[in-house]
Amino acid sequence: MLSPNREDIEDRKPFGLSRLEGTALKQQYEANSTDIAAAVEGDSPEVAKFRSVLANTVLEEAALVEVFDADQDGWDKDAFHSCVKDRGAAVVVACTKGGSLLGGYNPFGWEGYGDQLDTRAAFLFTWPDGNLEKPAIKLPKVGGPGLAVIDDPDRGPKFGAEGLSIPLQPRDSPRAVQCRLGTFYHKMPDGSRSLFPEGSATELVQLKVYVAT
Repeated sequence: MLSPNREDIEDRKPFGLSRLEGTALKQQYEANSTDIAAAVEGDSPEVAKFRSVLANTVLEEAALVEVFDADQDGWDKDAFHSCVKDRGAAVVVACTKGGSLLGGYNPFGWEGYGDQLDTRAAFLFTWPDGNLEKPAIKLPKVGGPGLAVIDDPDRGPKFGAEGLSIPLQPRDSPRAVQCRLGTFYHKMPDGSRSLFPEGSATELVQLKVYVAT
């Protein structure tokens, strides 16, 4: 599938995103792994934790609202898609049982039609030891824009064919998360292929999604 173009972005103006159309060009460029976004007045403590990673995105200066909390809405793919559908650009934020804080930025959001979103603007991020006093490790897309985000209604959030996958399959292991870096998203600075130190798979203790108000 071809990447959504600027006209597509400007046609999608859910929940106040129309006022952000002046920054829509930021969706055309590869994520910057070094710039840090400034705090935004009114940020909740939860948003303040990850605000820094949103530099040069359409959400950089936007007021953010939580639209999905797995503990409240359910560790379930259907609950996830019901909450995030048609809400525009979104940030997935998760905590592993080992203490890592990680997530991904989807510049177009989810519609639940089985699309493969192609964009260089998507990225993953992590604080592998959970120490928020350190800068986040931000991992841009590699290998071109293809398969940046898999918008599969039968699965939870998935970045790349094997980048970061949170299936949200309640009959199996609903808190499971898998990660394999290098093919679709940059490896960690030390060359490792996972966002979390436990290896390629672990379990989550928290999963939330935020969008612009």
